[in-house]
Amino acid sequence: MDIFEQATRKHLRFQTVGGLYNVEDIWSLRLPQLNTLAKALNKVLKEQAEEDFLDTSVTAEDTDARLRFDIVLHIIKVKQDYVQVQEDASKVKLREQALLNALDIAEGSTLASMSKDDLLSELKALRG
Repeated sequence: MDIFEQATRKHLRFQTVGGLYNVEDIWSLRLPQLNTLAKALNKVLKEQAEEDFLDTSVTAEDTDARLRFDIVLHIIKVKQDYVQVQEDASKVKLREQALLNALDIAEGSTLASMSKDDLLSELKALRG
């Protein structure tokens, strides 16, 4: 069962500065907010990981903390990938526009080098 199914079946909630959030609400957080939440969850995991040589059992609290952390990390990754795709698309768009501008200049240069008679002849042909 994937992490989101586990979270929804458990009605998992995330303690944030803005209150308790469910999994769907976490998607609405911006990357800096997600980073803060991930740091807080990581701190909880480290506190729970203190060695106890007498009691080595894993509690539901431990499992839920790991699940919360994994979900936030997944959402951060998805959002970072989305930002990267947007940046890449923007770069492609800018390059495409630069190439079109260069083509316009090259075509203008070609037209400027044509003789007056050739220009009039092509214009006459276009007008039918």
